[in-house]
Amino acid sequence: MEMSVLKASSFTGADGAVVQLSEVLGSTATLFLTLDPECPMTLGYAPMFDSLQYALPEGVRMVGFYPAPFIVADSANLFAQQHGFTFAQLMDPDCRLANALRARVTPEAFLVGADGAVLYRGAIDDSAVREGRKRVAIKHYLMDALRAVSAGSVVALKTVPALGCIVECDGTEEQER
Repeated sequence: MEMSVLKASSFTGADGAVVQLSEVLGSTATLFLTLDPECPMTLGYAPMFDSLQYALPEGVRMVGFYPAPFIVADSANLFAQQHGFTFAQLMDPDCRLANALRARVTPEAFLVGADGAVLYRGAIDDSAVREGRKRVAIKHYLMDALRAVSAGSVVALKTVPALGCIVECDGTEEQER
């Protein structure tokens, strides 16, 4: 399913409210983040997501989504509250968003233009070499893509493989091939 088709879809938020996807999209672009409240990598990035939500370029909105049938809304809502997330938190138990974006791990970032084109997908940065290990000099892939959108540059589709906990959705593996 393509992003343009999903715009008309509704999702249940982590707080239980029904949310129309079109209502949470940015006018310029939308930053989608795969989240899992039990993933150590997601937990490690949570403070960065909290500050990022206030530093987005004009016209860009952030949407977190929980891509798995086993992630319960209460857990996701508590996770969002504990970390001060005020951006939209969507449950994706049937993996519609995950499959449309070809999400592979949590956390993973997807910068999607207003036209539905994926401008960037993958790692937030390269700080994590593997769980528990971090680099000293960090490349900030997501921030670079956000700066390009802010400057009005056409961002070429860029994919940087992300490290994290595997998204357990049927369909994402087949779409990668």
